[in-house]
Amino acid sequence: MAGTPSGKEHKSRLGRGLSSLLSEPVPVPVPVPVAVAPPASPVAPSEAAVSGEAPAPMPALGVGDVSAEAVEAQDRVELVALERMTPSPYQPRRVFDERGLAELAASIKTAGVMQPILARASGEGLEIIAGERRWRAARDAGLTHVPVLVRTLTDQEAAEWSLVENLQREDLNPVDRCTALRRLFTDFGLSHGAIAERVGLDRSTVTNFIRLGELEPAILELMSTGALSAGHGKALLAVAPGVRRVDLAKRAAKEGMSVRRLEQLTGPGRSGAGASRMASGKSPAVMDMERQLREHLATEVTIESRGDGTRGTISIAFYDLDHFDRLLQALGVSASS
Repeated sequence: MAGTPSGKEHKSRLGRGLSSLLSEPVPVPVPVPVAVAPPASPVAPSEAAVSGEAPAPMPALGVGDVSAEAVEAQDRVELVALERMTPSPYQPRRVFDERGLAELAASIKTAGVMQPILARASGEGLEIIAGERRWRAARDAGLTHVPVLVRTLTDQEAAEWSLVENLQREDLNPVDRCTALRRLFTDFGLSHGAIAERVGLDRSTVTNFIRLGELEPAILELMSTGALSAGHGKALLAVAPGVRRVDLAKRAAKEGMSVRRLEQLTGPGRSGAGASRMASGKSPAVMDMERQLREHLATEVTIESRGDGTRGTISIAFYDLDHFDRLLQALGVSASS
């Protein structure tokens, strides 16, 4: 909007802050050498150790206005045992490329872990927020310790940072993106617009990815393995749920069908709206109202009319009791008894 020139900057400031930490090699402080036998397994070397230079200060990383200027007292890199660390439950990536991990492990064997892993305290150990690939590769490389930056983060901040770090890698499959973005709504009650602002995406992109969760599990599996793309998924959303949609998805995957060809099959000259309307018996006005409600509530909504169309039902899906309470709030209904 005019008059808010800083809007675009605010939209991606979290991503830029993470980038300042994750994309630049950071010197890792190491203890003063003492006369002891070398460890049985290799430990990640630091750039400071390799170059002989004093470690530079770590950039501060915070949600909101993030800068890389000063270093807070708690922002220090430590060498932490791999066994003390566990993956984050908010990690959006469910599949790790084995070939890529092997290449990273080979690099770590040669040069060590050049960038610290971001983590937060969890019980008696640490929960990885950003850098699980490095943690896995370091383990495969035979390391016992890795450099870690420990921060105090809320669950929402941990979820956002894990998502943004993976979005910056740009190889997150569409189903993992969908699951992560959807969780920001169901777990933390963020609207599509708020999610878009936090992770630096357009609102329409967030909505399109979240809607992929409406597809059948069989279709999501095809998308997760790369047999179908997000574009295929969007085209299939125009087809009424059921066996026909699943069969069409399987055919598209088997034939290596393009998105454009799939759109042609789901509706003449349109992105499947005609086919979906015929299959569901719904008018364009009803389908548009369903779409608006889905976007507003970020969940599956269906409208079914009966008789002459003056009566019917609206069905709103929820995934757990917390999600149900947030839907009530979005509808302006008090959840108190």
